[in-house]
Amino acid sequence: MFELNIFGTIGSKETETKDTVKKALNEAGGQDILVNISSSGGSIIEGMAISEMIALYAGKTTTRGIGIVASAATIILMAGKRKEMTKNSFFMMHNSWGGVEGNVFELEKTIELLRMFDEQMAQIYTAQLESKGKLIGGNKEKTLQEVKKMMSAETWLTADEALEMGFIDSIVEEKEEDNSIYKETYALIRAESRFKNIPNKILNSMQVEKKTFLQQLAAMFGFKAEITEQEVETAPVVEEKAEEPVIEAKEEVKTDEAAELKAKIEELDRQLEEKQLKLEALEAEIQAKISYKSDVKAEKPAEIGFTQDQILQASKFINSLIKN
Repeated sequence: MFELNIFGTIGSKETETKDTVKKALNEAGGQDILVNISSSGGSIIEGMAISEMIALYAGKTTTRGIGIVASAATIILMAGKRKEMTKNSFFMMHNSWGGVEGNVFELEKTIELLRMFDEQMAQIYTAQLESKGKLIGGNKEKTLQEVKKMMSAETWLTADEALEMGFIDSIVEEKEEDNSIYKETYALIRAESRFKNIPNKILNSMQVEKKTFLQQLAAMFGFKAEITEQEVETAPVVEEKAEEPVIEAKEEVKTDEAAELKAKIEELDRQLEEKQLKLEALEAEIQAKISYKSDVKAEKPAEIGFTQDQILQASKFINSLIKN
């Protein structure tokens, strides 16, 4: 089976553009393909184009979500003849968004374009639910409206929930190599920080990385510290290896180091005081200049005279404009 990986932001890297996907599909030559997807989203235009190419591919297509399949990436997932997600992965749907700079007409065009994208995505999701016999009350229009509400709320689904609702056909077990994909995708979402309803499982994964970072930071400055659950509230318990010694919560700072640090603080205080005095002197100088200028009377502007003929001509010109 031919495999194609779509990992990362849609449209931003060589492996996530419509051109490279088209090239890969041509190389597959009609044989069965597996499209692995792990992405927090990206360009909806690129996502739609990639989805269309996969949907029109002559051979059997299986799309598989790994880790996180969000935003535009879900549209690509919907393109497969068979749709799968790994057991611990997430599916996220929301309204399209973007920015534009320009006048009111350009802004209105962008708003209308975003509405068109949202409508198209909602139709794609609804068509998938219809194909699985999962329409709400058997009503397509009602299902479409509910899907739009889910998009507006930025809805995250586990693989089990996505399967139950009808967005996918099956759940598969993760492979060992999938772990690195999870880590990379979580890191990307943390960096973007633009989603509002990120599940606790993902947040916990981020907190574990934060805990490790704090421990490394403490070691860098020569401190011995144990990062407790109170300091990283949502982090799960991390088991320490038996051979590693228990790290006690102490800060070892030698006397000479403390004295050196104190001296640096005193020097900074002195420099700050000098700058404060200079600032006060400058403010006094500016205030003196402002007071001086306020005492100087402005010269009377020169009077501009008009002849009687000029006034009559101006009056006729203004009357002609009013009549027209």
